[in-house]
Amino acid sequence: MLVTGATGFLGGALAARLLDSPDWQRCLFLVRGSSVDVALGRLIHRLRAFDVAEPLLQQLGSEQILLGDLN
Repeated sequence: MLVTGATGFLGGALAARLLDSPDWQRCLFLVRGSSVDVALGRLIHRLRAFDVAEPLLQQLGSEQILLGDLN
């Protein structure tokens, strides 16, 4: 599953729910950033706003990040 807008409000809420599901490892997140690490940091920052547990956040990997946007 590809999630766009995961660092926004609605996309972040969706991503937070997906991380609490059995299929979260199959998710890819399209995130803007100068590098994969920066993009992953942006995603984690957004998910903390939705009270996602730290152990779940630590399981997110750079292989789940696609750099870019819909432009």
